[in-house]
Amino acid sequence: MAPTSTVSVLVAFALLCAAAGPVRAQSGIDVEDLPANAAEPARTASGTPPAAAQSAAAPEEQAAMRAYAGGDLAKALDLYRALADRQDDPKERARLLLTAAWLSWQLQDPKTSRQTLETALYADPEVAFRQDLYTPEFHELYQDAFREAVEKRRLRASQAINEAAGSMRLGDNVRARTLLAESLALRPDDPDGVYNLALLELREHHDDAALAGFERVLALERGHPDEVTPALKTQALNNAAVIYFARGDYQDAEGALAEAVKLDPGDAKSWFNLALARQKLGEGDAGFEALRHARALDPKDPDVARALAVAEIARRQFAPAAAILGEETRARPDDAGLQLLLGRAERGAGDPARAAAAFRRALELDPQNAAAALELAATLRTQGDLGGWTSAAESAVRLAPTDASGWLLLGLARQQAHDLGGAHQALVHANGLAPQRADVLHDLGAVALEQQAYEEAEADFRAALRLDPGNSQTAAALNDLIVRKQRAAAALAPGKTRDLGANFVAATDPKQGLRGLRVVGVVPGSPAADAGLRLGDLLLRADGQPIGDARAFEKLLRKRRTGVLVDLQRDGDPVQTMLSVK
Repeated sequence: MAPTSTVSVLVAFALLCAAAGPVRAQSGIDVEDLPANAAEPARTASGTPPAAAQSAAAPEEQAAMRAYAGGDLAKALDLYRALADRQDDPKERARLLLTAAWLSWQLQDPKTSRQTLETALYADPEVAFRQDLYTPEFHELYQDAFREAVEKRRLRASQAINEAAGSMRLGDNVRARTLLAESLALRPDDPDGVYNLALLELREHHDDAALAGFERVLALERGHPDEVTPALKTQALNNAAVIYFARGDYQDAEGALAEAVKLDPGDAKSWFNLALARQKLGEGDAGFEALRHARALDPKDPDVARALAVAEIARRQFAPAAAILGEETRARPDDAGLQLLLGRAERGAGDPARAAAAFRRALELDPQNAAAALELAATLRTQGDLGGWTSAAESAVRLAPTDASGWLLLGLARQQAHDLGGAHQALVHANGLAPQRADVLHDLGAVALEQQAYEEAEADFRAALRLDPGNSQTAAALNDLIVRKQRAAAALAPGKTRDLGANFVAATDPKQGLRGLRVVGVVPGSPAADAGLRLGDLLLRADGQPIGDARAFEKLLRKRRTGVLVDLQRDGDPVQTMLSVK
């Protein structure tokens, strides 16, 4: 037997990334493995062309048979050869060549007879051969030719697989498919050929055909235990698992991968994929252990390292995660995703400065990384860096305008800067994007409370408690609001403006130089509150006339009981509202 050849092909398997692996072109069947119908009990030859008697003969073959019967063996040989040369069907060609070989033997040309037999058996090793029709010497010649033909088929099948693997590496899938078809025509149950064709189907996204091929490799192990090696079986299991995984059949994927790691406990990629399948099944601890195993086997695999770090962060084991990610970022300093993970780990480990540096590096590497901008804003908030916090939050909402978290952080930054109008605007936007987030409603209520918009604040706090009834911080804020409302009502100075439910003092806007009346108190439920007046509003004009002082404004309100159109300034923006007394 010729030595087994080796093929290296890229294995298109990975749940997060592609893997590469070797594929062997296996040895062929030996003579003791002959199919049962290829050699039957022996007798001696008769005078009729044996192959011709097995099917209805065409006119050309009838002429050959007549020449044979008439004793003109040379003519019969020429006719059978000519018929074989014109025949496309391998089985029919083999049948005709078998008769031609017998004729050459009878013409005392054993060399040609042997060559013709070999050609016939290469075309179809299972061509019918009745030993009882031939001499023992010719039967022996047939056996020798059979062994040689089968070996040549094996070698050519192996060579075709090797060539197909090379074509796949070069991206020439059309030629690869042609070569694999040739290989499987020569050896239909060759596990290597079946595997490589399945691999080609996987690369071309024919998942059903690919899965059928990988499963066939596993089934062939029963009939070809020596040819389906542990390495080949492991690859078939891994590739079948990736298809199961993609279909959401995580249980099947986990089963295939568990078998793969039993076959090859040292295969880091199998352990990694097993971890991913177990994570999908909710088997967090088992998945984590599989990841640790994969990391121990291949500490340089970036995908394994990344997944293990993410798992450590999820387990709130921030220090081990930071250690892994520190190594990975040193090895791959230009990987923005690793920098983002490092920042999360460092922040969790209690080092906001290092976390902020990692988030900034992630943004340098990927200026469109909205997650890094968001994480940077959150980290700078904990450091009290209002300017950096605000800038990062603005970047976050620009990069991801539909993410409520960015708008929430921006609102909180504006609140910290005493820009209550801007804070309210950002938080309203966040609430519109995520109406079920209790934290957004709580912060919206806190800003309204600062603005003394008590009714609005109360509505926000109560909405937040409906979503998160056990939140003690929101419950305390609501109680504080109730106390403030009571104090505001009690503190309202006596006078005719009590009919309106608001107190004013003369004031000037320092930025724009506008003079008017500043709202310094609003009673919840009063006409002023119903009209939308807020603490800090600067009333400028009433029905188009400048407001000189509080008494003149009170007289105008008393005089025009149906209402007065008021122009006011709120957080730098012009606002109009109708005011009337009860």
